[in-house]
Amino acid sequence: MKSEVFLEKLNSIQEIINDFTGRQVSNLHIWVPELNAQIEKIFSKRLEILVQEWIGEFKNFKEHEDQQSAKIVE
Repeated sequence: MKSEVFLEKLNSIQEIINDFTGRQVSNLHIWVPELNAQIEKIFSKRLEILVQEWIGEFKNFKEHEDQQSAKIVE
């Protein structure tokens, strides 16, 4: 569900940019790179959070696996 909402937001932004391009907005060449930088910052932060969560899950799995192996040896 979240990916659908996110895609809708990106499509909405693209439609606005396309509309501005069609209207030949004079400062579009300044505004679009700033918007791209903001979106990239959001993507980077979300990716960082996801990678940290994945690493945490990987470590938890490894610890659980090690505990299960120790129980078998006992």
